[in-house]
Amino acid sequence: MTYDKHYFESGNYKHYTSGWYRFWHWVKFTWVGLQLRALRCNTVLDFGCADGVSVAAFRRMGLEAWGVDISDYALSRAPAKAAPYLWQGGLRGQRFPPKHFDVIVSWDVLEHIAPHDLDDVLRDLKRLGRRGLWGIYVTDEWIARLHLRMNKRHPDHLSEHPAQWWRAKFGEYGFRARRAPLARGGTFWVDLGGV
Repeated sequence: MTYDKHYFESGNYKHYTSGWYRFWHWVKFTWVGLQLRALRCNTVLDFGCADGVSVAAFRRMGLEAWGVDISDYALSRAPAKAAPYLWQGGLRGQRFPPKHFDVIVSWDVLEHIAPHDLDDVLRDLKRLGRRGLWGIYVTDEWIARLHLRMNKRHPDHLSEHPAQWWRAKFGEYGFRARRAPLARGGTFWVDLGGV
């Protein structure tokens, strides 16, 4: 799958980096930032940050936030104040020491990871973070059921599973996952094992 301009500006994600989507992301990440501040999280990584609006919102709130995404196009649409704190690619070979991030956040990303890469990604997340707040498109939540009725398909969801599958997968790494309150069904607070 190529996460290019066509992917972000048409089809399922029409106008992702502008308009309604961008406004919604500012609202969502401001709300998340308030939760992170209340939990005394200072260092944050957004894994799969797309256009980096999350990083801009978190930094505006005084958090030391960073973002990573595989899409050159999405990153090119980042707010200017976030751009220096974003990088293109993955987690391997980054200069951050183990457990550097108080929390790693990620929305609608893990289901895009190819099954043969998922274990490596989870190991990298465990190495870098203390906790995680991950929103995953799970097949047993209301949005997935609605999409099924609408015949809306997600060919880019290579690891699409029900919530219980994800809980079991997290358990393989010693993660403790619980559903995040006031969030959709596939949103998990994950203890990555602390220090």
